Amino acid sequence: MKKLKKAFTLTELVIVIAVIAILAAVLIPTYTSLVRKANISADTQLAKNMNNLISDETTMGGVIDALAEGGYGIGKLNPTTEGHRFLWDQTSQQIIFVDENYKIVYKSKDINLDDAQLWLTVKKPSEVVKTKKFNLNYYLTQDSNQNFTLTTISNFDTGDNVLNGNLTINSTANGEAVISGTFNGTTTINTPNADIQQFGSMDELNVTAVANNSLELNGYVNELNLTEGKVDMQSSAYVKNVTLKSNDATVVNAGIIETLKKDNNTTPTFTNNGGAVVTNEAGFANATTTGYTLQIGSLTELEGFRNAVNGGATFAGMTVELTADVELEDGWTPIGAFARASAVNGFQGTFDGNDHKISNLNNDGYSPKTAVLLDNPTTIHDKKEYSFGLFGYVSNAKFFDLTLTNVSINIETGSIYGDSVAALIGFSYGTLELEGITVGSASTTDASAISAYDGVAGVVGRAYGTGAISITDCVNYANITTNEKGAGILGYATNSSTITISGCVNYGNVTADGLALAHNTANASGIATIFVGGDNPTVAGFNNKLTVSSNENNGTIEVISTNASVSITKVAHEIVGTNVNWAGDADSEKNGTVKIDGVTQ
Repeated sequence: MKKLKKAFTLTELVIVIAVIAILAAVLIPTYTSLVRKANISADTQLAKNMNNLISDETTMGGVIDALAEGGYGIGKLNPTTEGHRFLWDQTSQQIIFVDENYKIVYKSKDINLDDAQLWLTVKKPSEVVKTKKFNLNYYLTQDSNQNFTLTTISNFDTGDNVLNGNLTINSTANGEAVISGTFNGTTTINTPNADIQQFGSMDELNVTAVANNSLELNGYVNELNLTEGKVDMQSSAYVKNVTLKSNDATVVNAGIIETLKKDNNTTPTFTNNGGAVVTNEAGFANATTTGYTLQIGSLTELEGFRNAVNGGATFAGMTVELTADVELEDGWTPIGAFARASAVNGFQGTFDGNDHKISNLNNDGYSPKTAVLLDNPTTIHDKKEYSFGLFGYVSNAKFFDLTLTNVSINIETGSIYGDSVAALIGFSYGTLELEGITVGSASTTDASAISAYDGVAGVVGRAYGTGAISITDCVNYANITTNEKGAGILGYATNSSTITISGCVNYGNVTADGLALAHNTANASGIATIFVGGDNPTVAGFNNKLTVSSNENNGTIEVISTNASVSITKVAHEIVGTNVNWAGDADSEKNGTVKIDGVTQ
């Protein structure tokens, strides 16, 4: 008979459990410590690698772009070690690695945290530090619908993202801070002892209190309510509605206010410092618009103007004047970054370049927001499009005496592609007047080039609407590449408008390659591409509405059928390419070459 195995006694089980507990107490902390050390080592190496990519970056946005180009996405800015953080110091231009007590674990350069300008990337409100930790600032890394609250005087920047939730700054501390970016919710500032600067665009700004040294506005605000303190509006500031709520409210205006109001029985202070007030409901005697011109003399002021337009300011009836040459940073966001539609206003004023230059216009790193994208019946299936230029969208606008040099726009065809793309204006609706616009230059160091899917040109990509279009004495040196329709001066229009083009010169090569077409037509023209259609789809109506005189083409105009599986219509013309038999350009000079599929015509 088999002998039964003896089971553990209760005492033995207790002893085994105790031994396991002792081993766990000894081994688990050891294991946890090893994992933590490994994470710290990996995060330290990551910080070293990232610093190799950002040594000359001066802004948090530049750091993120440089890291992305080096293969380090935004998620890499969150270390694996629990409680630890990566911080970018704007002063020493380095990423440092700190523990939960802000003790430095790794640095690439000597740094004094008390003097540093530290930036922390955040995605949600819980990542904001509630108590003051050195000079700690925040950079939003994705669009957010959540509400953020700052109890410290800290910079807050949404970067290329949008805060749709609310931002509240509530602190009695002294100091200075910059709030920049796009804020579609309500921003509340209650900082009676601090000075705040605003850049970008805000929907509603409620100022409960701010120091007498002021809240400085440099961008666009839709609704401003001021209870206590001073708001100092710079020349680039544009506020649709200002309401002064108490006797302790002060506004000094060098910008533009559409409507100025005050609460009943209050006596706030208003000083006009060269600014404009369109509608003065508050009754201030010194609020005026007489002789007002917005002057732009720097990139910061140009960006402020851009932010105002993108926030909703039209500048209708006003003049914007360039007072100095301006060099753009990479990845320009257009003035009027909207999806094209007749309901959109965009810029509606007069832009006077004053014979100055804007250089380095490019789309490197520009990522259009969803609201900018268009999907209409002519869009290629499963694709979306966007307009691009110095101005993305304008309506009923005028432009004079401006040169754009070193233009490099290359929008590759993918799930999103460029439609209505040019150096000055991507898309225009309604009336348009252009005179003295030059794109590129004859210099061998200027290799200006513009490439996109459709409606591509040097000066204006696409012009729609029933208003008059007048283009005079414009010059293009940029090489133009399109899949469908492109030209040296005007990429595409129809005879819905009355169009006059005179004294324009094209030196650039214009190529339509006929790849992946939506309409099976490829059109390359030296000056303009204009089709019969719209409200008067007849040749007679076309002739009556189009005047072309004294223009000149010196570039090579070529259509190449690169898609052999599709039969396409190919139109190449030195002056105006059309879909009808039209010869209204007899007095224009044709000094270039016209080719179709490599054969000179």
